[in-house]
Amino acid sequence: MKKPQILTAVLAVLVTCISGAEETAFPERLKTLTANYEAAIGRATAPLTKAYLDELNKMKFEYTRAGDLKSALLVETLITKYTTETAPTAPAKDQPLPHMLTRMTIDQFKSWLATVVIVQGDGGVIEYDGATIFVTDHRTSIRSPYRKATIEIGKITIPFSASIYTVNIDSRLKSATINTSTGAQFPAKIEPKKEK
Repeated sequence: MKKPQILTAVLAVLVTCISGAEETAFPERLKTLTANYEAAIGRATAPLTKAYLDELNKMKFEYTRAGDLKSALLVETLITKYTTETAPTAPAKDQPLPHMLTRMTIDQFKSWLATVVIVQGDGGVIEYDGATIFVTDHRTSIRSPYRKATIEIGKITIPFSASIYTVNIDSRLKSATINTSTGAQFPAKIEPKKEK
């Protein structure tokens, strides 16, 4: 009869120890090791997440085209979940960002994206301010927010009224290719954001 009481006491001690450990500051070396481990997991699972998000984007487009907005919004909820979840692998402010796309986490990619502009061949500009994608029309110079745009590692999807743009970033972070849902494809340059 004493076994359940002993088990309960042991569990209570373990819970107390674990909750106390969360309040204790981790040594810097342990933080670095943990961040590196979590970043490696993020890189290893990134292709699976990317494939899943690609299929979700196709599904959302199909539902939207078919007029099934309820299903499209449900799919959009999943897309948002997998593109806006913040992983605990964000780089420290003093750590430089990786110079290769394949070595970035989603948080690192978003941090990098906020430092550049994507210039289309016609002069249009795509940029990210840390929260929202903006597109500047080359003809009118009007800068418009696209809050429904999604960001994945190496890819930005922007739903315009007439088509969907998919911006694929080159692995070396120097250029991009823009594909439209109407079948067009064109190159774009990546330039550092100018200080304002």
